Amino acid sequence: MPGGGGVPVLLYHSVRPSPTPGYERWETSFDQLRAQLDQLAAAGCEAVSLSTYACWLRDPDVALPPRPVVVTFDDGFANFLDVVPLLVERACPAVMFVPTAYVGGESDWLEPRFRRPMLTWSQVVDLDRSGIEIGSHAHRHRPIDTLGRAEVRADVARSRMLIEDHLGHACASFAYPHGYSSHAVRNVVEAEGFVQACAVKDAMSGRGDDPMAIARLFVGWGDVGHRFDQLIVAGRRRRTRHERIVTRGWRMARRLRVRTRASP
Repeated sequence: MPGGGGVPVLLYHSVRPSPTPGYERWETSFDQLRAQLDQLAAAGCEAVSLSTYACWLRDPDVALPPRPVVVTFDDGFANFLDVVPLLVERACPAVMFVPTAYVGGESDWLEPRFRRPMLTWSQVVDLDRSGIEIGSHAHRHRPIDTLGRAEVRADVARSRMLIEDHLGHACASFAYPHGYSSHAVRNVVEAEGFVQACAVKDAMSGRGDDPMAIARLFVGWGDVGHRFDQLIVAGRRRRTRHERIVTRGWRMARRLRVRTRASP
């Protein structure tokens, strides 16, 4: 299998000069990203587009380089513009997933202290023309697996319509807000015309991964040097006991919420 133990599909969010306390997991700096791209090149990794990778998941005859890596960005923050020249210069394919309700405004789904300016539609169009793929991150960046089927369909369809109207061509890629999906949600996303979709899972992807729920690895503040090597080779990161407890608690709360919505 390309990548040995798996294929790293890297997930970035905000790119800033310095970390924001409490939001470091979703941030990196320009210098860190440049160092990570250098590490990938030194390790013999070659970036491939998300669509190429999804084709490989579906068809074993599709060829990939010996050590493929996929680069993705979520949330449509305007600070992504700072790293575009770096990606273009290195011919590194990347996809930016945009929550369409917030284009031209702020990331209002976040706490006020974490909010960031968003890309405008003219910037999104320019990114598309520069070779950055534009994907959908739904319309309102809600955990759509907790919504009713009709609400999911309306949100997903609106996001795709807005992107395609502005770009003038089809939008093939989707990323589930907060990374969560369900079988029913994945069916809706596929029925609305998306060809591949990304989850989170914070795990390596690989043969057998669902092209409509591709596993990705968070890249956060300080994931450089040995820590980044561990991430791209084995998908390993050290997680604190507090993080594990919080994650379990959040999953339980979400499951309870879904059951409550489903109750008569």
